[in-house]
Amino acid sequence: GTAGVTAMLCVLELESAGRLRRRDGPEVLVTGAAGGVGSFAVAILANRGYRVTASSRRWEEQGGYLRALGASEIVGPLVGDAPSEQANSADKAAMGGAASLSKPLEKQRWAGVVDTVGSSTLAAACAQTRYMGSVASTGVAAGGDLTGLTVYPFILRGVRLLGVDSTLPWNLGGYNDADPESWLMHRRQRLAIWKALADQTARGGVTPAQVDLVHQR
Repeated sequence: GTAGVTAMLCVLELESAGRLRRRDGPEVLVTGAAGGVGSFAVAILANRGYRVTASSRRWEEQGGYLRALGASEIVGPLVGDAPSEQANSADKAAMGGAASLSKPLEKQRWAGVVDTVGSSTLAAACAQTRYMGSVASTGVAAGGDLTGLTVYPFILRGVRLLGVDSTLPWNLGGYNDADPESWLMHRRQRLAIWKALADQTARGGVTPAQVDLVHQR
């Protein structure tokens, strides 16, 4: 469904515009990992050879499920200088799942991030992304703001923030009657993604068992 397509779009953006490479098995973070897009992102990234850290507010109850999808590590919401399972619950609740940043740049950890949460979680992910890493943003579960985010991850570490749109409206500026080829190009991209997700032998897609696991949850 749309969740799988959106997850694949995020992964492809990280690998193309985001410069993410599989060869070293870099660590990739998925926020909101127990949701639909997050679940498929965990599975796709793991199948493509990445070490996946799955972040979820429901990390305790969803740990087994996320590991079955391929996650190497399960953590709670991003907090301060680390993704912490012991994060202060009052802070997390006040910030919609993640405490505010204590400093604009934090310890570098992620080679790439798929964020489905937004708000302070997205801000923390950017602050913790490694030099020349990238963050694919595609959700606003915690809000559309960027609480605590500064320009420093972008101008001092070269971090890229990539917006991923899972829809294809004809009348959106830039994809209108004056530029039909751009619209068709994006349509072809989405059709190719659907084909890859449907092909059970495609390297880096999702297996039937993983699809069943997501749908049965």
